[in-house]
This record gives sequence, structure tokens and C-alpha cells, in this order.
Amino acid sequence: MVPGIEPSPDKMLQGRLFSYPDTQRHRLGVNYQQIPVNKPLNEPQTYQRDGSMTVDGNMADAPNYFPNSLGGPLEAGNLRYHAYTGDHSVVDKFSTADDDNFSQVGEFYHKTLDKEARERLAENIAGSLVNASKPVQARAVANFTKVDADYGLRVQEKLNLLEKAKTEQQKAKVRMTEPLNPPRKAFKAVAA
Repeated sequence: MVPGIEPSPDKMLQGRLFSYPDTQRHRLGVNYQQIPVNKPLNEPQTYQRDGSMTVDGNMADAPNYFPNSLGGPLEAGNLRYHAYTGDHSVVDKFSTADDDNFSQVGEFYHKTLDKEARERLAENIAGSLVNASKPVQARAVANFTKVDADYGLRVQEKLNLLEKAKTEQQKAKVRMTEPLNPPRKAFKAVAA
């Protein structure tokens, strides 16, 4: 919306506000706000990237997730709509501070996965985390531990094993004797 013009608390309008940007995403792609004619004068700091109609450099190597430890944009808590002087039963802002982000994953971990599946899950996660920075690894393991102590412990153990193997491989400077994807041979048609 135009700066300085805000939506009224009309329930019909409030119910439709989500559909306006949704329509633009459908018509023009997820990056519709990067297209020069739709782009705001002040450069927005968002985590949107990739997808169709990416026209502004794709944020280079900036992270596309929040929170992060790499200096990405933070929410500006002081920027809100002006105070409404009418009916004060309108919600100001929905707080997510007390959301439970771990119990549903814990249910899945305990009730859906058997021992072998838990082991595979820990191996796969550790395989993805092994090349991440140490602070990111520590935060990820802390989150898995909040889900379940065993879950965090398994991931940490697998991560330690992979780190050890990675270090040994770097010391030995082992070279692959055969490439993982050997070159393809030219196709020769056989006469029938």
C-alpha cells in the first residue's frame, strides 16, 4: 500500500488483504516486488530470492532464512500502523514468542519413526550439517535436543564421526581414483 495510507479495520477488507499480493504472485511470480514498475523507492530488506522474475541480483550470497548469524535483515519492531482510534478490540500484532515449535516433531520422532529410521534421520541431518559453520551446527543440535535429548545426541554423535572422517581425509589429501560421474561415451547407433 502507499505509505501513509493504511487499511481500515473493515472485516471484509481485512479478509481480502492477503489476496492482493497473492494475485500478483500468481500472475507475475514470487518476485513481483522486484520488477522495476512494482519496486518501492526504498530498497526493501527481505529474505525473498530465486524463482521467476528475479531481476535484482538475487541478494548475492546473503542468507535466505531467519534467524541467522550472518547479519541478515531483522524485523523493525518500531514500524507499525498508526494507532487506531476506533474499536480497540482489533488485534495489534500476533506474538509468536510462546509458540511450541518442538512437541509435534517430538511426537513424530517417538511415535512414527522406528529405531532404524531415527538412525537414518540423524545420519542424513549430520551429512547436511557437516559442511556448515560451527555456530550453525551448535544451534541446529540445540534445536534437535529441544525436540528430544536422544535426537540431539544422535545427530551430535553422527556429526562428530563425519567431522573426524573429514579431518582425516583432509590430512591424507586422498584423491578420488575414479570420478563420481565418469564422462559419458558418445552414442553410436547400431545398424539393424
